[in-house]
Amino acid sequence: MKTIRRATLSQLRRRTEMSEEKVSEAMKAETAPPKIEIGLLAPSVIPTMHFQRSLLRLPIPSLEDTCANYVRSVTPLLTEQELAATQKVVASFQNGEGRSLHDRLVAKDKMNPHTSYISGDWFDMYLSARSPLPLNWNPFLVFREDPVEERNTQAFRTATFIHASVEFKNALDNNTLQPEVFHMKPKTTKAPWFQRLVSLTPSLVSSYVSMAAQGYPLDMSQFSSLFNSTRKPGIMKDELFTGRGEYVIVFCQGNPYKINVSKGGKPVSVDQLAARIQALTHGNLDAPAEFPVGALTAAERTRWAKARDELELDPVNAKALNEIDNALFVICLDEDVADFDSPAHIASMGRLFLHGDPQKGNRWWDKSFSLLVSKNGVVSCNFEHSWGDGVAVMRWCNDVFHTAAASRSKPVPEKATEQPERIVFNLGDSAKNAIKSAVADFQQSVDALKYSVSVYPGLGKVQLRKMGLSADALMQQGFQLGFKKLYNETRSSYESASTAAFKHGRTEAIRAATIESKAFCEAMTNPASSPSTRYDLMQAAMKQHGKITKDALMGKGTDRHLFALKRVAEKAGDKVPELFTDRGYAVLNENIISTSTLYSDCLKLGGFGPVHAEGFGVGYSPTPNLLFLGVTSYSRNPQEFIDSVWEGVDEMEWLLKNHKK
Repeated sequence: MKTIRRATLSQLRRRTEMSEEKVSEAMKAETAPPKIEIGLLAPSVIPTMHFQRSLLRLPIPSLEDTCANYVRSVTPLLTEQELAATQKVVASFQNGEGRSLHDRLVAKDKMNPHTSYISGDWFDMYLSARSPLPLNWNPFLVFREDPVEERNTQAFRTATFIHASVEFKNALDNNTLQPEVFHMKPKTTKAPWFQRLVSLTPSLVSSYVSMAAQGYPLDMSQFSSLFNSTRKPGIMKDELFTGRGEYVIVFCQGNPYKINVSKGGKPVSVDQLAARIQALTHGNLDAPAEFPVGALTAAERTRWAKARDELELDPVNAKALNEIDNALFVICLDEDVADFDSPAHIASMGRLFLHGDPQKGNRWWDKSFSLLVSKNGVVSCNFEHSWGDGVAVMRWCNDVFHTAAASRSKPVPEKATEQPERIVFNLGDSAKNAIKSAVADFQQSVDALKYSVSVYPGLGKVQLRKMGLSADALMQQGFQLGFKKLYNETRSSYESASTAAFKHGRTEAIRAATIESKAFCEAMTNPASSPSTRYDLMQAAMKQHGKITKDALMGKGTDRHLFALKRVAEKAGDKVPELFTDRGYAVLNENIISTSTLYSDCLKLGGFGPVHAEGFGVGYSPTPNLLFLGVTSYSRNPQEFIDSVWEGVDEMEWLLKNHKK
């Protein structure tokens, strides 16, 4: 893994000329809250699940298209000799065993019109994985501050999110939550007359009526696992459990407490919820947990399953675990302060919400989602990924943030009418040893992780819009160019695309390292290449990225189809075809650059761990006038990569401004 010496950064323009003080000033200017939307949880005219029966089914691409696109995906990653060998393997697969597997997959899909061809196998993939949840699977999202400064205390902010979440769940349960729809022409599809028309349309055809007006309904099947849900560890495979309960579990100093938050669906008042939270943070606190049971949820899944089985032999422990499993969600109150005032502080905050302090064990990673709240009231969401993808979580984030912020009332001190109930565990020597081992292993992983955050002032949504670009179009090529500058090679890259436009859709892979992006990066690192040539190749790379992104969103990607074909062979006990043992397939699935972006006015930051031991986990989010970039890695230097990416972005911006045709 040789680092290539790059050109001096002194030639970079705006960003490198800005002092840390100016960067901080630019960041503070971006802290203004978004325009708060009112009435998001008002009863919907269209029932929540009205579109579900008539959603389009996830298409299975043709075998010919998948094979051709697969060869294109691996071409920039292989040598000429390796590519020639892979092409022979693909041709043999397409004309032989691949055809049989594809036909069986299509037949199975036709027999199961209630779901998608990928759904069951995708659940199995997640639940069969044995690696620990934190750093490997669970991402985090950080909310913006409340518009009213006095409300940004740990207790009150937590209370507003609990209250809004109960309202969200009530709307979901009562089928009055607005359906999830992508509105291309909102003036029509959000108009009261159109909403009424669609509500009167039979559910078997309602999606088609909405789509005719360019309102595209999205799958909402995952919403049922948002609350009262947990991932229970199993010896060979975990299971998803959804129960019932009108309470939350709050972790404070590693100790779990039960707090009732509603009765008969009616939420407890915000001020009373704040009082109950304050009873924990300002009352007679229990000593920090010497053996925090939550630490076990960070362990390798089979080890945690065995430890849990042993714990449940004691009725006290079985009751405690059942209480946590059935809770609406988990809240983790931290003693750390989280700040947005500098990249260094943001990185510290990101580490707090990505993995926390392993020694404190103040987490329960198995729940569908957890609210993490810093001492100074910064709120984050960390969610378990097997039950669903970003659509349900992002909808909850948006509606709950705006609903919580819509009430501008200031905190009114109130005495708690009900005290938090401590959840008790009986721990023997075996359980204590398991906890110590889990803490040590998690600490080792956390210590190995490197995390850097950077901010690019003056390159946000406003500036990108003026250039006719999206953050995705610019940054995906920036990542390719930054990696090329730093390591002089092209490696497999992964960007997730949602297929929620289809019934039980999950995700598809966007393979950002394309033939076109490689040609562009080679030109940018070749001193003999002219600006005009570089510009043309940059445009070609962006155009190709846009095409494969659209294909992925429309269910025409490559990765999931191949994954499903492999599963058909494995389930039938067939010999796995050579395509899946070929070097091309192995290299493609080494996701060295794994990326995700946030487009939400209610969120400031998000992040996740690298998915490959030699890779980067890259989270980026544009605000109106800034671009946040956070990078994790175990074996590489994230800050070096960030600097190289910004250098590439500067060069691309110069091309866009000076060579636009």
